[in-house]
Amino acid sequence: MSAPSTNLSISICSIWRAESVSTEAETFVSSAYISHQELSTSDSITLQTILAVCHLLLCPCNVHHFVSPDAWEQSFIVCLYKGKGDALDRGNYRGLKLTEQVMKVLERIVDSLIRQVVSIDESQFGFVPGRGTTDAIFVVRQLQEKYLAANKRLYMAFVDLEKAFDRVPRKVIRWAMRKLGVEEWIVRLVQSMYANARSQVRVGDGYSEEFEVKVGVHQGSVLSPLLFIVILEALSREL
Repeated sequence: MSAPSTNLSISICSIWRAESVSTEAETFVSSAYISHQELSTSDSITLQTILAVCHLLLCPCNVHHFVSPDAWEQSFIVCLYKGKGDALDRGNYRGLKLTEQVMKVLERIVDSLIRQVVSIDESQFGFVPGRGTTDAIFVVRQLQEKYLAANKRLYMAFVDLEKAFDRVPRKVIRWAMRKLGVEEWIVRLVQSMYANARSQVRVGDGYSEEFEVKVGVHQGSVLSPLLFIVILEALSREL
């Protein structure tokens, strides 16, 4: 990829001098600028893309006029073997979506913005900083030992949400974010990331025909795990 143009450098410098530059905008510009310099992708990271997102972060009211770049609508799915079961069974493969690099940077920023607003219950151990499934296993083990010591019955229910990421309705994502108090401009920004989503599956050295993706969150996305637990949190509050 050729070096970034002089206009790009000038525009970034002018944004940096703005008094209202937020930490999120600064992070996005610097990361996108590095991507523009170092990454070699089929979709060029244009000046218009960087400026459009930066202006959005500086002034959230611009979300009504923000149109995601065409490159953000396109993804490529690669199938990774889970490491167990019959390798010839397609159910034993996990599909990961490869998306545009600049959108990944923005996803990380949106993830940070949502976490500042949303309070996740302490019973949620997955995809939460400072917690993990090891902690959940420890809690369950402690319960077992205490109930056995007291000679009492203990009932547990385990639910396996098969292909959960692939089956989440988009309207439920928007509902959950609004219910947990996420600002409307962030909801609309997330919505724009999934607008007109299209994908192709990579098979060997070739690709399948392009198809629309109207349901689910992106597998392998930085933001997807948070969106999923936001839905679980919103649903749990409805119970």
